[in-house]
Parts: sequence; structure tokens; C-alpha cells
Amino acid sequence: MSNITLNTELHIKDRAKELFFVQGNLYATNLEIADYVGVTRTSLNYYFRSKDNLLHTVWTEVINEYKQGLEEMYLSDLQFEEKLDQLINFTFSFKYKYPFLEIYKTIEVGNRMQNKESVLQPQSSVGLKKFLKEVQVEMDKGTIMASHPYNFLLNFYSLIIYPITMLPIFQYLYEF
Repeated sequence: MSNITLNTELHIKDRAKELFFVQGNLYATNLEIADYVGVTRTSLNYYFRSKDNLLHTVWTEVINEYKQGLEEMYLSDLQFEEKLDQLINFTFSFKYKYPFLEIYKTIEVGNRMQNKESVLQPQSSVGLKKFLKEVQVEMDKGTIMASHPYNFLLNFYSLIIYPITMLPIFQYLYEF
């Protein structure tokens, strides 16, 4: 693949991530995407064949970036409290980088119930398994209220992600 082709493809993907997950235009048409990216619709179709393929490609890249960051922290040798602090910071910064990602994930969950070809596919993680064992150890020590480690994980990420997802609504309702 030539450098021009590779650069054009990367440029399309970078701008599409911005359009979809930063600007929140998840329902952009091919023409709107092409105009935003600065290429022709023909070029867009040449590289990705369809808007769905482009969206799937950039979604996969963003999710893999997020999973890789989490996995590194899960596998780190940090103390539990430091690890939680790093997970919070990473998640906040990532969610601010792509503020409409959670909305797209919510849409995909609805689609998944109807469409087996959804881009949300569960994957096992060595790091997550290690982290859940650490959560269980902390529960056994009494540092964290005893429950199932998945409950802790669900509550932990809910407390981080909900305020970010709801920020535009809160800003509108409370005029800040």
C-alpha cells in the first residue's frame, strides 16, 4: 500500500472518529462524512465501501484503544488504591476524548438485541480477571464492602461514565 493511500485512509479514519464520537454525528450521511473529511464520496467508498464499514472500523479502533489502556492498568503492579486512581483518570480522559462513545454503545446494545452482527462482542481479558481477583482480596480484607467483584466493577464504572454521558443534559437543564 502506498504512503498516499495509507495516509488518506488514516486521515479518513481520524476525521470520522472526530465526526462520530467527538461531534456526535452518528447518523451522518456519506456526503456529510466526505465533506467533513475533505474527500469525495467516491474516495470514501473506495476505502471503506460503506458508512457502516467506516463506522465499524473506527469503532473497533477506539474500543481497542480503550481496552488496551484498561488492560495495561489491570495488569500493572500498582497498589489497589493507586490502580483505582489510574483507572479513574484514564477512563475520564478517554471518555472526554470521545464524549459520544457511550451514546453509541447504548445504541449498539439496542441493536444487538435485534442484530447479531453488532460491533459489541464480549471478549475475555487476562487483565480483567486479575483485577477482579484483586477486588476479591480487598473485599476479603474488608477494604471494600463484600459483594460479587462484578458488582464492584459495575458500580465503579457507572460512577465514572454516567456523569460524562449525562453532562450535555445537565448543562442544558441547570444552565452551566
